[in-house]
Amino acid sequence: MKKVLYFTLVTLFLTLGTASAQVSIAIIDLERAMNESEAGKKANVALQKELEAAQARGVRIAKEVETISKEIETQRGVLTQAALQKKVADVQKKKVELERLEKDTGDELQRKQMQLVSGIVVEMKKIIDAYAKEKKLDLILEAKEAGAAYVNPKLDITTEIIKRYNAVWKKKK
Repeated sequence: MKKVLYFTLVTLFLTLGTASAQVSIAIIDLERAMNESEAGKKANVALQKELEAAQARGVRIAKEVETISKEIETQRGVLTQAALQKKVADVQKKKVELERLEKDTGDELQRKQMQLVSGIVVEMKKIIDAYAKEKKLDLILEAKEAGAAYVNPKLDITTEIIKRYNAVWKKKK
């Protein structure tokens, strides 16, 4: 539904625009711009480090589960009922801890990613708006949303927006 409305508006805009004047259009790949910008790269590195740390904790907990499970198997005949129940309970606690870690880590990384991305998008939008005014562009389409089978590479402003964003970001650093 969203794409249908998008195409309808673009078609209407282009039809009306060509009737009265030449329409100037550009394309930007926002995902690429965010991933290739200095701020985006820095954010991705930070998120990757957090993910790796959480994965290491997960591996440690999984090994603890495996160790306790092996102890249960090998010592089942010599453990008292109480000791066996304690080890089984320990395994269950560790499994729950691992599940919580996975969920909490996923939620936290997603929250941080959204926070970082939204900050980059707000600043990038200002640069895109300024670029559109400077170049007297009537319409800038997001490459992934445009749904076009072909776009002339001359219309792609992604690299220029990345350069401008990086220049502004370095000044703010």
